[in-house]
Amino acid sequence: MMLSDPKSDVHPEHRSAIVTMVLDERYLRNWMGAPRSTWLPYADQHGFDILVITKHLDESLEIWKQKCLVLSQPWSTRYERIVWIDSDILIRAGAPNILDGVPLEKVGAVISGSQLSTSDRHIFLERTFNRQFLPRSTDPEEVERVFSASQRYLYHAEGIKTDLDRSIQAGVLVFSPAHHRSLLEESYQFSGRENILLYEQSILSLLIIQGGLLHELSTRFNWQLYLVCVVHEPSMFDRSKPTNWNIAINLILTQLQNSYFLHFTGMNWLLDEIKGIVIPVADKKL
Repeated sequence: MMLSDPKSDVHPEHRSAIVTMVLDERYLRNWMGAPRSTWLPYADQHGFDILVITKHLDESLEIWKQKCLVLSQPWSTRYERIVWIDSDILIRAGAPNILDGVPLEKVGAVISGSQLSTSDRHIFLERTFNRQFLPRSTDPEEVERVFSASQRYLYHAEGIKTDLDRSIQAGVLVFSPAHHRSLLEESYQFSGRENILLYEQSILSLLIIQGGLLHELSTRFNWQLYLVCVVHEPSMFDRSKPTNWNIAINLILTQLQNSYFLHFTGMNWLLDEIKGIVIPVADKKL
């Protein structure tokens, strides 16, 4: 269901809903292509309504705060669970129900970077910061220490005072409107930071993790194509050359099979190009 009016009256067919937001024509066009075709069978299989918000919930607030208003809408109280999914995500056919095992009072989320092995993290750090880390170290704990420090840095760069060394990836979140409305409202009213780098992600991470609300989901429910490319296929970021579509399509199809939800954050330009290629494979149960 498209919600072009935030005050739309919603008549739930199921107890749970998948909710996303597309406030730009290009993103709506992308979602209507490959992502939509993979969401519909998943929703049918596991009993979800799908709500697509296409207008600001509050015109006075920045775009990144709109997600934090979802549980404040009258229609949200009609659902037991709301699963937020960013619109640039493909769902693998046959993926399990994301709600399984998540207590009502907890927020289901994936820890950012959890899909990376220690060796992957070493490569990711060096390529992200364009410098060599720990060139002589064979101690995995040293790599983990540097990676944890990089996660703390993201909070500190926003002026957030915390010792947290991990964060959630906010593109996939499992909420209960009865339990988490105040959490989201607190997140967009939060005033304890000086800079905005990761939009709602750092604030939600702080409130959810420090508040003891986190139920950690399998990293396969928010599998980051960007991280895969940084570590295994950095040529995908060289926009000065034509994209090698044989490499790109094989990479996407492999990662779709490896994941439950494949997230194109930072790489959603690819969604324009894969409509007729990924969909037939995604529609087959693996």
